[in-house]
Amino acid sequence: MRDRSGLRTVAARAFALLGLVVLASDPARALPSFAVQTGQPCAACHVGAFGPQLKPYGRDFKLHGYVATDGQDHGLPLAMQIQTSFTHTTAPQAGGAAPGFRPNDNAAIDDVSLFYAGKITMDTGAFIELAYNGIQQQAQWGNIDIRHVGEGELFGSELLWGVTANNAPTVSDPWNSTPVWGFPYVR
Repeated sequence: MRDRSGLRTVAARAFALLGLVVLASDPARALPSFAVQTGQPCAACHVGAFGPQLKPYGRDFKLHGYVATDGQDHGLPLAMQIQTSFTHTTAPQAGGAAPGFRPNDNAAIDDVSLFYAGKITMDTGAFIELAYNGIQQQAQWGNIDIRHVGEGELFGSELLWGVTANNAPTVSDPWNSTPVWGFPYVR
């Protein structure tokens, strides 16, 4: 029978590290730069507090071009997301688990995303994602939605008009419920 004490040690260390990361983490925010800019918790905009589906306040924020603010200067609206993984299999994989990986016990940085998410001018805001795929070792643009909006009146009724430039037809969905916001596309 194979000695599993080494495996238990690796698992215990990984679990301890995960515990430290969880304890040292801030509460989840759908996109921290939006939450900071508005002074609102994630649950104000998102169903279940961690999107992607939007509530009425979140739809209004998006439709008005991501420009709502608490009136304070919070600096450049940047946010970052990192997804990591650790894989252990019962038996080592001959030739490595994947190109560039060992036969077993592989840690990986799966994805690193940098977001510009917030106000650009009084009437223009953006959600721009630049992603690095650590497995494919390749950078690429993720979801992009740049909005310019205005308000006015037309035939005696309020008018909200806008122009959006985006890189996916459904990224502009005001409910965040279409394919670009769902598995497996959500980043």
